[in-house]
Amino acid sequence: MTKAEYIAKKIDEIKSMTLEYMEKNRMDGYILGLSGGIDSFVCAALIADAIKDTGKELHLLLMPNGTQSDMADSIACVDALKARFSCVTAETISIENAYSGALEDISRSQLFDVTDKYALGNLQARLRMIIQYSLGKRLLVAGTEHATENVTAYFTKFGDGGCDFIPTDGLLKNDIYEIAKIYEAPEAIIKKAPAAGLGISKSDEDELGVTYDDLCQYLSGHLIEKSKAERIFKLYEASEHKRHLPASPRNLWWKERSQLTTHIVVDALHDFIRGSLPCLNAEESIDAAIDYINEHPEMQVFYFRNHHPETHCSFKENGGIWPAHCVIGETGSEIDERYYTNIKKTVNSPIAHFNIFNKGENPTQEEYSGFGAKNEFFGQLRFNLSRKVVVSGMATEYCIKETVLLLLKNGFDVSILKRGLAYIDKEEHEKVLAELESIGAKII
Repeated sequence: MTKAEYIAKKIDEIKSMTLEYMEKNRMDGYILGLSGGIDSFVCAALIADAIKDTGKELHLLLMPNGTQSDMADSIACVDALKARFSCVTAETISIENAYSGALEDISRSQLFDVTDKYALGNLQARLRMIIQYSLGKRLLVAGTEHATENVTAYFTKFGDGGCDFIPTDGLLKNDIYEIAKIYEAPEAIIKKAPAAGLGISKSDEDELGVTYDDLCQYLSGHLIEKSKAERIFKLYEASEHKRHLPASPRNLWWKERSQLTTHIVVDALHDFIRGSLPCLNAEESIDAAIDYINEHPEMQVFYFRNHHPETHCSFKENGGIWPAHCVIGETGSEIDERYYTNIKKTVNSPIAHFNIFNKGENPTQEEYSGFGAKNEFFGQLRFNLSRKVVVSGMATEYCIKETVLLLLKNGFDVSILKRGLAYIDKEEHEKVLAELESIGAKII
C-alpha cells in the first residue's frame, strides 16, 4: 500500500466513524475550538467532509486570550473551510475576561504561583474546554489529539484533552500534514512551526525536547538515537495518568501496571517448526513455553509473527538469503496449534484482534525485531508492554536477539526463558544468550 493509498483509506475510515458516532448519539453536529494550527484545521476538515450532506453543523469557535498573534491564521482556516463546506459555521469568543477573572480569584490562594507557566497555560486550555461544553448544546465536542501527541500526552488534562470524539486519533504528525494538503489548508499553517500558544514555549518541539519527525520515526518502528528514545519513553511514563480514566479503588491501572509482567512469544510459527526454516529444539521449546504460561496465568501474553508478502526481500527468489517463509495467508505463517489448545487461560491464547502483532509486512524491509510489530487495533507492541518482560520463541540468533536488544535499549526489564527457545545452531545460540546476559538480560 502506498502512502497516498494509506491516507485515502484513513480519511474514509475517519469520516465513516465521525458520521456514525454523531448519528448513534442523535446529535446535531460537532463543535470544535479552532486554534489556527494544522491539527485543528485537519480535524475540522475531516468532520465537515463527513457530515456535509446530513444537514448537521460543524460550529467552529475561535477563542483568543486577548490579542492573538496568529489570529490571521485562524481566520484563514475558517475562510478555507467555509468556502469548501456549507455545514461550517464560526464565531469568535474571547476568553480574556474569563482568564483575567480566574487569575484574580486564584491569586488569593497560598498555592498560587504567578511564575508557573504550565499552570497558567493549562488554565487557558481548560477555560476553552468549558466554553465549548457550555455552548455546544446537542453538539459533540471534538478533540484534536493524534498518536504523536498521545505518546507524550502533549495535551492538557480536562482541557484540550476533554472532548467527546477525536477524529485524528492514531494518526502521526506527518499524516496530519498530508491530509492538510488534500483539504487545501492555508499555506501559512502548513509552513509554521506547531505551537500550543499557551505562553509556555515558542514551539511544541521546544517544549517536548524531541522533534515531531523523531516521534513519527519512533512510532513507525524505526530506530532513533538512544537519548531521543529515552526522552520519549520518559514522557510516556510520566504522563500515563492522562491516558486513563480517574484512578479509584476499582480502577487500579496505576497499581496493576507496575506489577504486571508480559510474556512475549516470538515467531512460534509452522515454518520455523516443521516448515521451510525448521529450528532446533522447536517442538520442545513450545511445550516449555506453554508450561511456563500456564504456571504464570497472571502474566499477559502477546504473540508476534513474521507476516511476509510473497515479494519479501528476504526470500532467495527475491535476492535475499532465506527460503520463502511465513507468507501471509499460508500455513507457514500460522502460530502453532498448541498455543490454542494447551493454554489453560483462554485470554492468553492467540487472539487475532487482541494479542497477535505482525512484522515483516513491508516487502522491501528485513525486520527481525518484534519491538515495532503492529496490531490493527492496539498499535505497536512496544506500547502495550509492561516494564517487566519474559521472552520465548525462535530463533535465538535472529528475532530473539534483535527483540531483546531493543527492549534493553529502551529500558525494559527482560528475562529470557531458555528452555522456551529454538535456534539454528546450538553453539551460536549459547553465544547470543551469553552476550544478552552480559548487557542486562536475565536467563531463566
